[in-house]
Amino acid sequence: MSNLDEVLSLHRAGDKAAAARLVEHCHERVSWLAARLLPEFARVARHERPSDVAQATLLDLWQALRTAMPQSERHLMLLAGKKVRETLYDLARKHAGQRHGLGNVESQGDVPPARHAAIAAAAEMTGPATLDDWTRFQRAIDGLPDEERDVMHLKWFVGMGEEEVARTLGVSRSTVQRHWRAAKDRINEALGRQPPQ
Repeated sequence: MSNLDEVLSLHRAGDKAAAARLVEHCHERVSWLAARLLPEFARVARHERPSDVAQATLLDLWQALRTAMPQSERHLMLLAGKKVRETLYDLARKHAGQRHGLGNVESQGDVPPARHAAIAAAAEMTGPATLDDWTRFQRAIDGLPDEERDVMHLKWFVGMGEEEVARTLGVSRSTVQRHWRAAKDRINEALGRQPPQ
């Protein structure tokens, strides 16, 4: 996309075609992230392909853009990260419910914590292994200070490297590293784990 700021401005001005262009801008990263994360969700992976996860996320993003008016690439990427998070949660809940019934959705099956999604982003921070853990994980992220939550969304859910996160947020790489460490510690504490040393 040649000028993202221009497309964002058109979107805020009510240009209906701009939302589709914004979704297109996020397509490659969302598709990459779906392919990276899905193998770690073994039960979901039995039913969904990476393209299915990406498509669901992008559709949800497009629907969100009916009312959401991102002011910058930062805001757009944070929205995309939020939608990835919601899609993964919804699919985990859906497939756990299919197998066990909605009254017993505590397990996501044969996904040991050490093999879960977060190892691809940070080896010392494992992702949630059960649906109950995932719910607490979501709540822990929602409870983070804004700066830490932004870093978490961009680095963990959107799959950005530290330099790209720093550029997107307009901060230094050391600030990104500091917020990332703090976010991991808070989330590990919320999940009853020892913070990484």
